[in-house]
Amino acid sequence: MVGSVISRRGREGQGLPLVCLGILGAALFSGLILGSWRVSAIAAKALDGTPGCEFSGDLVVTGEVRHSGGWQSGVTQVSGVDRLVYVELAPGCGEGLPQPLARGMLLRVKGRLDVPQGPTTYGYDQSKQLAREGIRLVLRVTRPADIGLLGWRGGVTGFFDRLHNSAAAHLELGPDARIGEVLTGVVLGEKSGIDPKWTDAFRRAGTAHMLSVSGLHVASLVAVMLGLASALRLSLRAGSLLGMGAALFMVFFVGPKPPILRAVAMIVVLLAGRLLGRSRDSWQGLAFAAMVVLALDPYAVYEAGFQLSFSAIAGILALAKRLEKRLRTLPRAVASGLAVSISATLGTAPVSLLVFGRTSLVAPLANLLVVPVLPVVTGLGISSAFLGFAWTGLSAFLDTLAAVPLYWVVLVSRVCGAFPVLGREQLGAVLFGGGCTLAALPMAVALWGSEPDPSRVGFMGRILARSPCLARILARRPRSKRRAVLAAMAVILLSATAGGFSFPLLSHAVDAAVVLARARNWPTGVEVRVLDVGQGAAVLVRTAAHKTVLVDAGPRDCDLLEQLRALGVKRLDAVIISHPHLDHFGGLSDTVEGIKVDLLVDGVQVVTAPVSSDGLPASEPGAQARLISFDSAEKAARDREAVAYLELRERLQLDGAQVQTVGPGWSLEVDDVDIRLFAPEQPLTLVRAPSPWALRGGPPSGDELNSRSVVALLSMGDFDFLLPGDAEADVLGRYELPPACEVLVVPHHGSRGAVSGELLSHLASWVGVIPVGENNSFGHPDNGTLDLLNSLVPTVLRTDRCGWVSFTIEHGVLTMRSERQPSP
Repeated sequence: MVGSVISRRGREGQGLPLVCLGILGAALFSGLILGSWRVSAIAAKALDGTPGCEFSGDLVVTGEVRHSGGWQSGVTQVSGVDRLVYVELAPGCGEGLPQPLARGMLLRVKGRLDVPQGPTTYGYDQSKQLAREGIRLVLRVTRPADIGLLGWRGGVTGFFDRLHNSAAAHLELGPDARIGEVLTGVVLGEKSGIDPKWTDAFRRAGTAHMLSVSGLHVASLVAVMLGLASALRLSLRAGSLLGMGAALFMVFFVGPKPPILRAVAMIVVLLAGRLLGRSRDSWQGLAFAAMVVLALDPYAVYEAGFQLSFSAIAGILALAKRLEKRLRTLPRAVASGLAVSISATLGTAPVSLLVFGRTSLVAPLANLLVVPVLPVVTGLGISSAFLGFAWTGLSAFLDTLAAVPLYWVVLVSRVCGAFPVLGREQLGAVLFGGGCTLAALPMAVALWGSEPDPSRVGFMGRILARSPCLARILARRPRSKRRAVLAAMAVILLSATAGGFSFPLLSHAVDAAVVLARARNWPTGVEVRVLDVGQGAAVLVRTAAHKTVLVDAGPRDCDLLEQLRALGVKRLDAVIISHPHLDHFGGLSDTVEGIKVDLLVDGVQVVTAPVSSDGLPASEPGAQARLISFDSAEKAARDREAVAYLELRERLQLDGAQVQTVGPGWSLEVDDVDIRLFAPEQPLTLVRAPSPWALRGGPPSGDELNSRSVVALLSMGDFDFLLPGDAEADVLGRYELPPACEVLVVPHHGSRGAVSGELLSHLASWVGVIPVGENNSFGHPDNGTLDLLNSLVPTVLRTDRCGWVSFTIEHGVLTMRSERQPSP
């Protein structure tokens, strides 16, 4: 009988893992189905249209409105149709509206549809950001006559629109407009109007979280509702329901942002547990909150706000209580605040390093000084937002009171923001220094400690007892307690310092060894490799004598440095930049620290401009005739791009590189490779100034800059390679190109007009390689260009499908290889 019971229990135990796996599989499958459905639903909201076409219709502003450089922009929905489009009003277009753009406005708009901007000089990718919101097109309005106000959205959403807009106006009635913007950010989470210098200080100090509406705001409002229910002697159920209603109200009032949804979900779970008499578990509440947020918006997992919000809470749940026990010698309030601040900082540090490339070193101190006043600011701000409906004078009074602690917050943030931050590039040195410190810790304990007792001291005591060397140190440590402590601290400090300073040398030695090992596979002839750098262009030439030439360098963050190191390249004898577009030089900015450049060749002339009476660079005579009409945001972007190129040139020159400006008929010989360069008669002229295009009256258009690309013709014996940059067929027709060119790197990523039948017939190329990024927002390569290439060029390859493409010339034989088998 006993044996049968044991057998039955054993069979039941064996089935438990299967049940758990079944539940887990069903949950994963359900999540996959729900997530796929939500992604499809979000994508279905995008407005369909053709970039470049005119759009005319009625729109309603549904999202947060941003103001930057005179531009106004926001998410809108086509009236009567559930389709979304992002609207951008150029500076001056707001004159067509009686007030600035705001949520809930019904607009009649006429403008031009365009694709969102790709990655900028500073890494922001508008196309990727809008795609997560289900938006594929941007509607740009450039004339005040093309926009008009029809009214305001009605219904429940219209009520919350008016409530939100009025509350924002109430929060800006204080004595200082800049402080009013900060108060609006604290209460409503709208950061677009805050002084950029202050925003940067908040981020460097680690206090930027206060500009995101989160659990503190929701909990404050719920606490008020629960206190009101208790004062009115309402039942537990009524109080809990009132608190839940207040939490859900914040979603409609502020908007369904990840921190709000997370806080509301967790608070609703806690109140529901209180109502049902169930015990609560914080980790389960956090998991439920994440499930709610991702069920509503699967793309939220890519948002920095979602990642920072949940990593901060996870850090607090995992570490705060343990740290508070370690800090029990401090006053309880200080220990609690410092423990929470350190835990949140440690929780968010990995996300900050990955997303922003840096994390604050003084965030615990800054938050210890800031967080205690944050409830006061939040309480005054929320009171101002709602009491202003009774009388705006109350809002002005409360905003003035809130300004006092806000000035303190700004002061602390700006002072702490001046301290160094831990960047991604210093992370290795910090970790290595920390490892050296841990290795030296037993020696420090031996100098500091008393006779070890393994039964009481634990792990460290056992190390001290079993190590003869440490036992001798322990026996001979200074008898003076002060000297012993100083000696232990000196060991820790020296080990950390030695580790931090030795890491760069060790890292450099490892990199050199890796490069030398990979250089064993160096070609015995000449190799021309079209690198896979995404939506950009980069071609590397390696010769048998270990000489290297790079023609263009791809965009930023294209892993150019890693690709060069993988090929054994530790220096570049020459770099040729066809033209100063970011997708042709950005990758070199990421490579400067790891690869030595001897010569930079481009078609740019840098000058110091004369200064006019207004202190700005004076334009050339007649420059206004060439002035291109740009909106201020686009002009600023083109100026930043030119400034980035000038900074790159200066960095290379400081590192010892020579710079050569190309003229017609210029050539370069590297071993057995003859490089002929074709360029316009006059080089591009840039000014060392915030507006580098000032001499010509403004930046050139994209097409004009492309047409001035430096074209490289590589000749190796009987084989020619044409690398035209972004110079298209109409420009290439002006140059005396050879009648036969075996390999053509297709210009301008295969755009419309990149090649022509006449050009291809003249070149008679065997192979055409299109350097292009997968699913790029420009529609490259153009279908017409592809058809023309396929009809006149025997082999056409695309880097987005086959990866890098290598051509090796050995003993008069041309061999072609690619990273992947080309897909159809």
